[in-house]
Amino acid sequence: MKVLLAVSGGVDSMTMADIMFSHSRLYEGLAIAHCNFHLRPGDCDQDAELVGQWAAARGIKFHRRDFDTLAYSQEHGVSIEMAARELRYAWFAELCDVEGYDALAVAHNANDNAETLMLNLLRGTGLRGIVGMSDGPTRQEPSCSFRMPHTVIRPLLGMTRAEIEEYASAHDVPYRTDATNLENEYKRNKIRNQVFPVFSEINPAFVQVLGRDMEHFRAASAIVDDWCKSHRAEVMDGDSVIVSRLRSVGQWEYLLYDILDSYGFSPAVISDVCRLLESSPDTFSGKRFSAPEYTLFSTSDKLVLEHVSEKTDPEFDFRRTPYEPGMNLKCPEGTIVYDADTVPSDAVVREWCEGDWMRPFGMKGRKKLSDIFTDLHLSIPEKSSIRVLAPSDDSDHHVFAVLCLRIDDSLKVTPSTETVVKVTRR
Repeated sequence: MKVLLAVSGGVDSMTMADIMFSHSRLYEGLAIAHCNFHLRPGDCDQDAELVGQWAAARGIKFHRRDFDTLAYSQEHGVSIEMAARELRYAWFAELCDVEGYDALAVAHNANDNAETLMLNLLRGTGLRGIVGMSDGPTRQEPSCSFRMPHTVIRPLLGMTRAEIEEYASAHDVPYRTDATNLENEYKRNKIRNQVFPVFSEINPAFVQVLGRDMEHFRAASAIVDDWCKSHRAEVMDGDSVIVSRLRSVGQWEYLLYDILDSYGFSPAVISDVCRLLESSPDTFSGKRFSAPEYTLFSTSDKLVLEHVSEKTDPEFDFRRTPYEPGMNLKCPEGTIVYDADTVPSDAVVREWCEGDWMRPFGMKGRKKLSDIFTDLHLSIPEKSSIRVLAPSDDSDHHVFAVLCLRIDDSLKVTPSTETVVKVTRR
């Protein structure tokens, strides 16, 4: 087994490297990957130098990557912590693919696991957030927003930070201390430096106790996962949840949470969907909820899930043809025909919006597009793909046509028409 070690130069990762090197006969090969995030001028370079020298002295292959973490954070609108996390794991995944490493080893320890549990509880979580990290091989969660290596192992997860420091001292493991770990700017540091000392006063073995609790949570989670899996097939039809079937299941709220969580919906959004299901039938249909990669639409008895990447902007063919008296203007479904001279050259194709209206062909009064869609029994996904032909300055929301469903009466072909435009959807 070829293993890539993520080594920062701190006591945790240097201890992990030392332990795994001492057992290197168990592995086909070891290599080290070090990230220089350039967040601590001078110190980061010294971290890289220490790790590189340690690897060279033992004949271990050394990979180094420098990142402009601050620029990435600003460009992607994420915190410095998240920027560093995304950058390093994407690079680790790339290294594993290119160099053929079977797994990535990271130096998470029992204290890290307890800190993560506290953070998850404070931000709100389900069972997945309280089971903690696994010390066995784990694979990327489908809901993870950035790329991870295929397999991650955590050799130090059973050791506390105090035990790691004792090992480093006893085995003369060189390491560097990140002074920012003593600052309380980040939430994790606040828990580590301010909250955990209080926990230690109450129970000096609290880290081990929380570790055992997470093992129990993990066992319970496995039982719940099996229950959800057995009922999921009953209530889903493809990427749609059949509401009547869902409501017939005891504890349907948690089943829905499990389903929508796997599609990347946040707990707050899932709570909104649950409240919607508890409302009257008259207010249920026609709602829309968003996740990073999916959109959920509610219909009369379904929650329809649509992958964002599958949504493509529709394209249309506008074909101009000379008009001749007696020309057959009957349009097949999905096609409209109008007098070319009735539409200005700067007209635009855009998404429809609330407030848009037209005078449908053959009618004198105006009608909102939303009412037209209701008459046509269009679903929310169908309405989301609607495009309209409108004036470039359409502040009054009067549109020329709904492509390719209806035209405004002002666009109709008359005996004086010279050119017609036939619009079809590609």
